[in-house]
Amino acid sequence: MFRKRESNLPPAYILIILAFFLLSFVIDGIASNFGLYDTNNNLRFITGVLCGSSIVIVLYPVFTFQYHKNPAPVKIFKNPFKFMAYILVMALFILVTLARFSFLGYFYFYLTALSILFTFYFINLSVILLIPCFSKKAIKLLSGYLVLPSIIAIVLSFIELFAFYWSHKALKLL
Repeated sequence: MFRKRESNLPPAYILIILAFFLLSFVIDGIASNFGLYDTNNNLRFITGVLCGSSIVIVLYPVFTFQYHKNPAPVKIFKNPFKFMAYILVMALFILVTLARFSFLGYFYFYLTALSILFTFYFINLSVILLIPCFSKKAIKLLSGYLVLPSIIAIVLSFIELFAFYWSHKALKLL
């Protein structure tokens, strides 16, 4: 799936499914914020995984197109069976997480923190690669062309997280 440098968005039916994943997250957040119902961590986790997976599926082709010198003009998940396998792996991940196996310990806490940091980094990196001086240079994934955009993306991520933290603290005081 991710080895061929697919640089086109998935087919329309997959984009519609991904839009529902994203909407589930938005609806859960808005509805619980306005007190329409009380949400719980399990529901937040499920909608967060669905939303995060939809963001990755959309951002990966954008990243590939902007980063690689010769991206493949192929749609990601052009084969519906690969998408179904992806959904099954995601469902298995959700089920294993909700089972709360004791041998996993704090693994999911660290995975969640790492996922948040990586999401900020990857989105910032994708945006930075839209700048012409950084785009369309790499022949392979791990090359020197990724160093400077990565440093900028990491700095931007920490600035954003710091700003979110302080704005959250300021809102609590109101």
